[in-house]
Amino acid sequence: AVSWGKTIARVARELPDQWSRGTTVIQTNGGPSYTQDNFVSESIRTIAEKAGGFGRILPAPALVGDSRIASALRSDFSIKATLEAAANADVICFSPGKLEADSVLVRSGYVSEQGLQKLISRGVVGDLLCRFVNAEGLPADLELDKCTIGISLKSLKEARMKVAVASGSGKTATTMATLRGGYVDTLIVDSGLAHSLLESAEISTEN
Repeated sequence: AVSWGKTIARVARELPDQWSRGTTVIQTNGGPSYTQDNFVSESIRTIAEKAGGFGRILPAPALVGDSRIASALRSDFSIKATLEAAANADVICFSPGKLEADSVLVRSGYVSEQGLQKLISRGVVGDLLCRFVNAEGLPADLELDKCTIGISLKSLKEARMKVAVASGSGKTATTMATLRGGYVDTLIVDSGLAHSLLESAEISTEN
């Protein structure tokens, strides 16, 4: 199962042909309302195609404006079945999302500039599968969480194997939240982010 975004799109492009055999690739959370790049279906198609398998798209938005609508969508047969399949996948691969003006959730229209500042004031450091978390990896906005279409943080935490991929020191806070929350078994980062994470860990130990 895979999330979507710029990092996962790069992973899809860089995967070699025949990286696996007959693998089903499932979307973990709803897609963007609009974007300059087709992060979702293109990434899933590419990853599945290179493995000689097929992709399973989640036909729903990542966030809706009313928790009742979100609940109804999650109850839809096709969406419910896809979410259950994603939660029970052998591996969940995702990229922690940073909370900045150029993040995918902001650029895709789900979070306004005003909403961005409100989330920051509530201690949000980023998102995991479009679910906003604080520095400890805990849900930071329960009402907004109810409006999210995707597997839960509990499902992510209990997954058989979860792989997080991140790059750039700008993702230090949200990657630390991923580690503190226990949402990752294998972490893949670039050297810049690795150094930043180590520095952050040392500061936390000193305090």
